[in-house]
Amino acid sequence: MINLQLYLTHTSSYDQVELFDFEGIELVQSVQDVRDISKVFAEFTRTFTVPASKANNKAFKHFYNADIGRETNPADNLRFDARKRVNAELHLNYMPFKKGRLQLDAVNMKANKPYSYTITFFGDTIKLAETLGDKKLNELIHLSKIEVPYTTNNVLSLMQIPQDVSIKSDIIQDALLIPLISSTQRLVYDSTDTTKEYNLYPHGDVTIDGATRRSGVDYLDLKPALRIHAIIKAIEAEFSNISFSTDFFTDSKTALVYNNPAYAELFMWLNTESGKVDVEMPQISMGASDVSQVVGDTDERELDGGYPNNTNHPGIHRIFSTPSDSAYYFDVTVTVSEPLQPYNFVLKKDGVEFVRVNGLTGTTRPMVASGSSDEAEERIKLPAGGYSFHLETQATMTFSFDIKLKFNRPTRLLSGIFGTRTFTIRYTMGRTITASDVSTATKDTAVLIPKMKVLDFITGLFKMFNLTAVTDEDGNIVVKTLDSFYSSGDTVDLTEYIDTTQSTIESVVPFSSIEFGYEGLETIFAAQHEEIAGKKWGTAMYPDVDSNPDDNTFLDIGDVYEVILPFGHQKYNRLYDADDPSGTLTNVQWGYAVDRQENPTLDKPLLLYVLKPNSQDAIEVTSSPTTSSFKTSYFIPSNSLNETNDTDSTNINFFAEMNEFAQVDFSNTLFKAYYENYITETFDPSSRLHKYRAIIPDDVLRNLELNDKIVVFDSEFRINKMSTNFLTKITNLELLRKSNLVDLQDNMPDLTDNVSKTLGTVDTTQVTVDLTDRTL
Repeated sequence: MINLQLYLTHTSSYDQVELFDFEGIELVQSVQDVRDISKVFAEFTRTFTVPASKANNKAFKHFYNADIGRETNPADNLRFDARKRVNAELHLNYMPFKKGRLQLDAVNMKANKPYSYTITFFGDTIKLAETLGDKKLNELIHLSKIEVPYTTNNVLSLMQIPQDVSIKSDIIQDALLIPLISSTQRLVYDSTDTTKEYNLYPHGDVTIDGATRRSGVDYLDLKPALRIHAIIKAIEAEFSNISFSTDFFTDSKTALVYNNPAYAELFMWLNTESGKVDVEMPQISMGASDVSQVVGDTDERELDGGYPNNTNHPGIHRIFSTPSDSAYYFDVTVTVSEPLQPYNFVLKKDGVEFVRVNGLTGTTRPMVASGSSDEAEERIKLPAGGYSFHLETQATMTFSFDIKLKFNRPTRLLSGIFGTRTFTIRYTMGRTITASDVSTATKDTAVLIPKMKVLDFITGLFKMFNLTAVTDEDGNIVVKTLDSFYSSGDTVDLTEYIDTTQSTIESVVPFSSIEFGYEGLETIFAAQHEEIAGKKWGTAMYPDVDSNPDDNTFLDIGDVYEVILPFGHQKYNRLYDADDPSGTLTNVQWGYAVDRQENPTLDKPLLLYVLKPNSQDAIEVTSSPTTSSFKTSYFIPSNSLNETNDTDSTNINFFAEMNEFAQVDFSNTLFKAYYENYITETFDPSSRLHKYRAIIPDDVLRNLELNDKIVVFDSEFRINKMSTNFLTKITNLELLRKSNLVDLQDNMPDLTDNVSKTLGTVDTTQVTVDLTDRTL
């Protein structure tokens, strides 16, 4: 006899919810439904009703009456908040069975009195979606604490040496680095031609059009990558009720090698804005010490005392008043020691930005429109106030200012008639910008990371590695691969509880094929791959009828089912010297984050591995058109964990594509590693979905896990779905039967006991009968 109890669980107490004796609560349990394989976090019940009894009214705090609790202190918690789910437990015969979350949906009224409550009980994994909601990765507090100084030296360092990061008390080793992926520049490698733009070969100083400059990749065109495990730990640190097991989400090592490298060595590229990194230039104010002696019309009444000096107006030019028929103007000429370095000019009035001119290079006149030599053309009038000069640049160089303050007012001209005369004072300013002046450019990872929902990120990882999630007794979310989950189950024989009067055997597959791939395939090399190969980069179809057109077994059944990851997936390019495939193949591999028209693009958040081959060709990284550094060791992007000819290397393609670096097909794909066993078994013509009815005792049902191997009439099954009605006591089982051939292959050492049963045959090429150590 099975009796079901439902409790609302509080910190130190339980409220039992009374149940109707005529309505069955049906608990549906499923980790991965063979007919909807991309769905995760699936355990739940159907909606049911409970009576509006005195005990239930108390438990749900008389939800039918909105006035109850209104006049009390909210801290008394006398009102039931249906906007939030509450902790709940199902017990069988007063023994714990399932933990979860309960949602109050409605109160059903009869004769204006409460009759019943409509509620839904969810499995505990629902707390992932419930807790994370619409929270985005860039909103995770602990990621904002990871700072990336965007200086040349730090970028160069992160290209070669990864940085540890701290998430609360956890130290994630080698978690932050910069791979060779450019956001705007099409990189080449040419050891002979010095005129090519963005040539990574370290030529150093070259002369182009009479100017000395340096080539290579701009350090602002490179962006960091963060180890995925750091993001997982940041999620756990943000949400106290989420804790993942370390079965899969682990960065532990044995003998300096990651125990789960496929996950632990996975990175996310921090690309939240297309194009180069937009680093705020530090703003440098020109002070009184930068000002030379003022000359000109210093005795003019409106100019006298207004120019900068060390006592009255240090660093500020003061305009006291402006007569209605007069006007002040600045004419500023800026000269720089590095004519190719960009800078911004800012004029502030009373500490507030008044004029800004960005993107200047060389000698300019920023206060005259378009640098016109005509001083009367579109000059900017200056009202009364205090004016200061400011520079913004990331370069170390010397600036020289030639400043003229001009005051136009009516006066008697030499001819004796009245007109407008220009009075002028003139002075210079000079400032050398040092490395310490420009060392404050910093980004944090929360600013750089894609604005992706945390739940989408987690769900994407589950689909990527075919993961399952169940909760343990302590509420931790146990995450395993599907194969690992099933292999850890027990064997339970349910034969004696099966209703033998009726059962159903169905075809397993309701669709013709499955497509595995990525949403983000818009970057140039991935797009070109589809144009040339006629298939999407890294995408796999099962069955692969394109590779085997004679196999049309599954083409007439159902539609195509999609398992598509919400991530980007780039194809990378290993460079040839001189960009000539007939020449030398370098060890430089790079990514190019632009679209087919070579415009900067965001695409979807990019996941990747990073490599640093033992032997690398030197490359050049520029911090300005005239300044660069050479790197002989640096991280390159990869879809594989290995750059050698190890074709069995782990990779994040679903299809066995040619590895960009090794130039051979790498077969150990996501499909092969995490989906093949389950999918091939599902699509095998001998597979069946068996549906049985059973009345299972409470002690057996309570201990039955979804990864247990179920034995019915000497055949072994996996649980696809089980649904228990606690009124009728009937459990409907959907059991996935392995194909006969798979059973025989898996159990060949056990064939000596008996091969005459009807479920096994010996007329296959996999099983023979002419073995000297077998008795038939």
